[in-house]
Amino acid sequence: MPPKVRFSREEIRDTAYDIVREHGAVSLTARSLADRLGVSTSPIFTAFSNMDDVLASVRDLAVSEMDQKISLSVWQSQSFKGLGLSLLDFALSERNLFSVIFTGDVSLSEKLSQTKVQAIRLVMADEDLSETEADFVFSHFLVFILGLCFIDPAGKTVHREDMLDSEYWSLISCVKQHKAANTAPSGYGASHTNIGWEESG
Repeated sequence: MPPKVRFSREEIRDTAYDIVREHGAVSLTARSLADRLGVSTSPIFTAFSNMDDVLASVRDLAVSEMDQKISLSVWQSQSFKGLGLSLLDFALSERNLFSVIFTGDVSLSEKLSQTKVQAIRLVMADEDLSETEADFVFSHFLVFILGLCFIDPAGKTVHREDMLDSEYWSLISCVKQHKAANTAPSGYGASHTNIGWEESG
């Protein structure tokens, strides 16, 4: 009897990741994964409880790689524009992974944990904002970028850098105006009162 082929959880995940990256999540099945590994489906379900578990591990890896790439871009460019351009480029060059990332139930802000820390520190230093105010700018800027990613998946927007600059400065202006008036910006969130906004400033 030939020796039983063994694969680690990471090896199976990485192979699944390649399938999703090349062909999309719809192509990831137990059979396609087993065929790529050159084994039966048994090793897959020894390491994972089901295919949803496999896809979740692929999503976690994709999120980690996206976060690292964008975080590096923010650090190198020292600008929110770098954050926007890097996320737009990732969405364009890694469409299948980008699609998988945003099928989960975790918010974009939570997924970009490394990026969020760097970006918030950057805007706090550059614009003299509190952490709460910088978080507001970061979160709303991400919503704007995500909108661009889905509205223009082919990356044909000519003036996207100007659009990112305009949105960033609009958010900064909004925060500073409300800071001067001692009020919280509209859409800041039901859990944040004006007092909470004032105390964080």
